[in-house]
Amino acid sequence: LELDELISLSQKADALQGALLVPQMWGAELLPMDAFLPYLTEAKLPIGAAFSAMLFRHGLADVALQVWNDNPYEPGEDSWYSELHWSFGAECALEIGVTELGAELYGRLLPLRGQAIIAGTGPAHGPADAYLACAAAAAGERALAGAHADEALRLCTEWNVPQAVRWLSDLRERHGF
Repeated sequence: LELDELISLSQKADALQGALLVPQMWGAELLPMDAFLPYLTEAKLPIGAAFSAMLFRHGLADVALQVWNDNPYEPGEDSWYSELHWSFGAECALEIGVTELGAELYGRLLPLRGQAIIAGTGPAHGPADAYLACAAAAAGERALAGAHADEALRLCTEWNVPQAVRWLSDLRERHGF
């Protein structure tokens, strides 16, 4: 049997596609665009920010911005998916320069500091402090962003997640926090 035949969740496509995309979020070679862009219209979750973040991480800023603009970001209500959604929104706010969104998402992410970002049964996506750094930097609070980034790097070392260290170090270098 195929794996998708065994799953009966309403968000089955999200679970399967999300699992396939996680390695690409953290440095694996990017699949061809036609392999994952249809998922943007099939998903039951707001995944535009996640796709944009993945594309930014691969240096495809023009495509990331197009995906961002084609899939308007709304922070939405608190749910099982919101901390991941807010985190990718904060990363994109930094990359694009959306000051107000960075400030709003900082407030939503602040209660999560010191914790790993995770949604449902998916994998962790690094410390909340890394995304707090993104949100603070997007909001223009560079010193605060630097303090959160320092804490995030400490947690990444403690938790042994070198891919998150590489990602956050790149953001810090490019955005000056």
